[in-house]
Amino acid sequence: MLETLRRERSDVVLVDSTESLKELSKLESPPAAIVLAWHGEPVTARAIVAGAHGVFDANVSPEELVRAIRAVARGEQIVPPNLEEILQHADAAARALTHREHQVMEMIARGMANREIADHLEISVKTVDTHRGHVLKKLGLRNNSELTRFAVKHGYVAL
Repeated sequence: MLETLRRERSDVVLVDSTESLKELSKLESPPAAIVLAWHGEPVTARAIVAGAHGVFDANVSPEELVRAIRAVARGEQIVPPNLEEILQHADAAARALTHREHQVMEMIARGMANREIADHLEISVKTVDTHRGHVLKKLGLRNNSELTRFAVKHGYVAL
């Protein structure tokens, strides 16, 4: 994807994950991105925090998607009403989390054990625990239960 975008400049691209947003950020002048959530995956605040200019369920009508692409090309941010409410109430501290801290928070909130997270992210269990501690401190939370409640309430994971 990056090689294509380096050769052929685009103003707006459609991506399917926040990982794709991370890749786009490697470009000198990245295009605006609209994230499409697939397979019934909920559209979350995570995409906006990661830098998306728009977020939609992949089942969006072609007409609505074209309108969104044009709006994003004009510099607007397109956020569905349900996500707008989540973003208005999202704790500013969550925006201070690093990308890795977001990943660890989401995996903990999904019920993964530290060993599973470490294996998935290819880091040590001690590093996972360090990230977990940073997340708890930055968000003013006391334990994994509060972390999970925060992640669900603010749209980082769905139940």
